[in-house]
Amino acid sequence: MEYTHVKHTFLPVYNEESRILILGSFPSVKSRENQFYYGHPQNRFWKVIAGIFKEPLPQTIDEKKDLLLRHRIAVWDVIDSCDIVGSSDSSIRNVVPNDMNLILSNAKIQGIFANGGKAHQLFVKYCNKEGMPPLGKLPSTSPKCGVEFRAADGGMENGIWNVFRNNRIEDEEQHRKGINLKKEEMTNMDFLLEAVGIVAAMIYLGLQIYYGIVYGVAFTGIILNAAILILVYVGLTLLARYPERVNNLPKEICSGKIRKYTIHMVRAVKLIFVLSLLFTSICDVAGVQINKGYSLVTVALIVIVTVVYEGKIIKLLRGKK
Repeated sequence: MEYTHVKHTFLPVYNEESRILILGSFPSVKSRENQFYYGHPQNRFWKVIAGIFKEPLPQTIDEKKDLLLRHRIAVWDVIDSCDIVGSSDSSIRNVVPNDMNLILSNAKIQGIFANGGKAHQLFVKYCNKEGMPPLGKLPSTSPKCGVEFRAADGGMENGIWNVFRNNRIEDEEQHRKGINLKKEEMTNMDFLLEAVGIVAAMIYLGLQIYYGIVYGVAFTGIILNAAILILVYVGLTLLARYPERVNNLPKEICSGKIRKYTIHMVRAVKLIFVLSLLFTSICDVAGVQINKGYSLVTVALIVIVTVVYEGKIIKLLRGKK
């Protein structure tokens, strides 16, 4: 067989709650065909992971992702592209490694495990840097390796369980302090800005009613203005709740800083929108005429906020290419 230059074409599996990172070397031919990790039917990876957590063997890609993420395991490969003969790890050359910072900067990984000696060798050579989480070498789950996986062997089960057990202890301590790990997205400043937005929206609605009564504006106009505010406000609030939909990113990618920046961007746009409406309503009640360029200023502010945050998000996303 001849060498072929191949690029890794599917995304890593992780989210901001991932604590363990398991790395293979490079996808096999079968995995490349299936567009997902450990696709060879004789590879023991999924059987081992399911066995560790006493769960049914996952069959679909979605089931496999769900199994990993529920147990806070991230999966990726060391290599982004290389020259390779078929699925032969020993033939790999001209390596371009993946940038591990994509995961490490967006999840609090506490341990990295190389799935097999080749993955370990490649990680040490191309990726290992000072300050990274501790690295462990696990017996390969490849069908070419005859290693049996038993907890007593100190193999994959023990490696994952030790780190996972530590994570559970940390979580229990945080929960005892009243911290909900899944709702840490809002800081004190976020709460303050949300409160300002809600108060501004309520004042705007009150002024609309007042303006309609005092100046005899048609009731349909008041309802229309209120409906616009409510629809936009609720829509942006939902986007902040599901930020992966803003840039149409997989949940495992829209995590960590990418998720945080997306949420902050949506909340900032929502606040600008509400305050701009409130300002116009105050001017109407006070009988002050607004300059025609006011709408352009509002749009410009929204565009600036969007560009700034999207720039940060794009910079982070470049790490996966």
